[in-house]
Amino acid sequence: MHKLKDSYVILVTKEGEAMIWWLLGGFFAICFMVSMSKELRRFRNGIYLLLTLMFCFLGLAITYRHNEWIVLLIQLFVFVASPLCLFILAIGLLGNGIVMVKKEGLHPMNLLSAYFGIGIFAFMGIVFIAVTRYDLSSFVLSLLIFCILMMLYAAFIFTAFLLYSMIYRLLPKNSRCDYVIIHGAGLLDGYRISRLLALRLDKGISVYQKGGRRARIIVSGGQGEDEMLSEAAAMKQYLLDKGIDESVIIVEDQSTSTYENLLFSKKIMDHLSQQYTCIFVTNDYHVFRTSTYARKLKITAQGVGCRTAMYYLPSAFIREYLAIVYQYRLSFFVVVGIWMLFLGISLGLF
Repeated sequence: MHKLKDSYVILVTKEGEAMIWWLLGGFFAICFMVSMSKELRRFRNGIYLLLTLMFCFLGLAITYRHNEWIVLLIQLFVFVASPLCLFILAIGLLGNGIVMVKKEGLHPMNLLSAYFGIGIFAFMGIVFIAVTRYDLSSFVLSLLIFCILMMLYAAFIFTAFLLYSMIYRLLPKNSRCDYVIIHGAGLLDGYRISRLLALRLDKGISVYQKGGRRARIIVSGGQGEDEMLSEAAAMKQYLLDKGIDESVIIVEDQSTSTYENLLFSKKIMDHLSQQYTCIFVTNDYHVFRTSTYARKLKITAQGVGCRTAMYYLPSAFIREYLAIVYQYRLSFFVVVGIWMLFLGISLGLF
């Protein structure tokens, strides 16, 4: 009788543990859907989605932990597939860094993928030391655990950003709008349209045509120090050569950044129209972050992305991730500050 009672208690405990994770997964799923229904352009949508997937995975793992095949699959995923994938990813990022330097030149921004590859190797090394070394002092072990948590936090944020960026880019867009904003990019030799910029312009023309040719096109981009004319002027000429009527084109030639592209374009649209909708066109990796700027500026806008060369994507997404981290830096500093406080307390520094 006692054995039966103990078995029942163990069963209830296991089901209770699984239920906690399922409830957490359901809670964040509701948060995700509510947040999406209110505003598609929020970074927290990606956080909610990733938390939903993580907690549901934990719930699934605990629910079926008595199943030997499920346990084996989880162990293979955690102890074999994950480390192997991390190793392959690190090698791939290092290789991508070399390709970027060859194709784009030696510049710190072109080495971002290589830096991240080195960071992954550093993470794996720190985990290996923390797990295998038993002679570490409590101080060193605490620092290693803190470093691991920081890296896992950075990886979590990056995964949430990457996942939601891909989802946002695939969301259906209504091409019928009042304005199409095409974001500028650097000119070759100071005056020629680059391949990257040409793809943006061609995508903008496509959006304009799909929308019934009713919108006006704003070409947005100022003149850099090494450029003979503004990006907007070169973009306008490209559109004219493609058969776009000059009366349709509006030139915004003062901006020097993505945020200013939207800010100065908004001033033009506010001057011309009381109510309007617009679509901004940039590269696919750049769409989500640009949409967060549009939300901040209270522009009713959707983002459309043009394709990007595959070799360029890793560094591009890493750069976008760093920009998002900087944009929401206060939240990140708060989290890191709390962790540092707990670290200091555990080490007896406070």
